[in-house]
Amino acid sequence: MKNERVSLHLPVCTGSDKDVLAYLQTRMRCRVKSRRIPEREYSRLMEMDTAQIAHYLSESGFGEQARSQGLTESGANLVRAIVETYLQAEMANIHRICRGSFAARAWLKAYSWKYDLVQLRFAVRARNAGMKTHSPVVLAAMANLPAQTYQDLIMADTIDLNAPEFAPLLTSPFAQTLRHHFEEEACDPEVLEYSLLEDYYHGVLGSMLQRLEINDPARLLILGEIHMVNLATVLSGRMSGVHAEQLMARLIPLDFWSKPTAVTEVLFEPELSGVFKGLQAMDKHSFFKKFPPGLETEAVSEDRIERTGRNVMFELARDVLRSDYLSPACMVAYVVLLEFEARNLISIAQGKQVSLPSEQIAELMVHSV
Repeated sequence: MKNERVSLHLPVCTGSDKDVLAYLQTRMRCRVKSRRIPEREYSRLMEMDTAQIAHYLSESGFGEQARSQGLTESGANLVRAIVETYLQAEMANIHRICRGSFAARAWLKAYSWKYDLVQLRFAVRARNAGMKTHSPVVLAAMANLPAQTYQDLIMADTIDLNAPEFAPLLTSPFAQTLRHHFEEEACDPEVLEYSLLEDYYHGVLGSMLQRLEINDPARLLILGEIHMVNLATVLSGRMSGVHAEQLMARLIPLDFWSKPTAVTEVLFEPELSGVFKGLQAMDKHSFFKKFPPGLETEAVSEDRIERTGRNVMFELARDVLRSDYLSPACMVAYVVLLEFEARNLISIAQGKQVSLPSEQIAELMVHSV
């Protein structure tokens, strides 16, 4: 199945909206300093057990909403619940902050479909596996649609997208793909997964790229999202022995991949270091050139390349907020930083729960390059 490309009509900021953007960018910078946990605190957290981490968070900005909800979990699950409760409240705060800018709200909602995509892919996989229980998905609190929609998608014996409980899905960029799958039953699960990825990374993020000015620092951040999902496809495909031509068919379309023959040759490289060097050489956007030296060595691993990519994304998000350029995607940069902070805190708690050494936990975390 190959959908027509999803296209969002995102507004461009002009005139008085630029003044609002200047205000929003200042607010996001302030929130980064006042609301997020400094990187230097992570080493302290890695010396604590999960109960102490939960107490630390409950005494910080993370704990305000958690205390009011009376969370009953324990261990790493309590830390995760505190973090996700905070994320839900913080996303609501961001939407309130940007209510004076229609453009900022539209851009924030567009990017946040990423977290609905994660929920949707989990729900589809759960249905295919016959699972009738719902496991909480990390970062679900950052999604646009209510968690109950995805719970219903897992639990329902049959799917009627016209039923009231599934109405929210028809407001999403994934509506056409879901209709095709559930009403026509015309595609297999693997094709469905790719189509959902393409809806977001090619359709939604592609629409954002079309509207961002060429000198907007947020362009590389959005391009980085697409490069990262393609990189994950390449790395996982090579590990499982997928043929290069099959890998090419699974890549999200992007002008970086405009020479299929050259890309296929790179994917055929016997050593992973050769693949990475080839990607760097063809990189018109300079995303892979942001990676630090050393990844072109023969000893490089898939895990190290992917971890480094996340660190590069972290730096790109900080660059957007540090820049004086007034971008409608400034809210996106803050949300990316929120995501990485949440993942770091959950990684620390889960690592401590299974007695991982601090050095191994640190390798799982996102940090400055």
